[in-house]
Amino acid sequence: MKLKILLVDSEMLFTKIIKNILLIKEYEIEEAGNGYEGLQKAKNKHFDLVISNVFLTQVSGLEFINRYKNEVNNTTPIFVISKSSDKNLESAVFDLGAANFITIPMNLYKLFKKVKELETDRKAFLINQ
Repeated sequence: MKLKILLVDSEMLFTKIIKNILLIKEYEIEEAGNGYEGLQKAKNKHFDLVISNVFLTQVSGLEFINRYKNEVNNTTPIFVISKSSDKNLESAVFDLGAANFITIPMNLYKLFKKVKELETDRKAFLINQ
């Protein structure tokens, strides 16, 4: 079963780059252009992973994480991408329940590796059920 990934970002260039990298592994990718749209899509469909920029429109990235964890699904991992390496922001992201914080310019290999690890863990979990 393919991983279902929701990409949330107001910057379409970011979304396009990440999507093209993840499509190599044929993951099922859905895009949202802002935090509000991301929440709406998540309420209507299950995702195995969310990759979101912390700086979003409509709903801030921190609010998006908080609402996703409280209103949608608190077990779905959220990988947060940010142009800022501010340690207070990183701490706030983790406090809200994000699984990873990756700064831009990001190491795309690192992101791909983290997604692959999630996929491997998910397969092991499904086999052991």
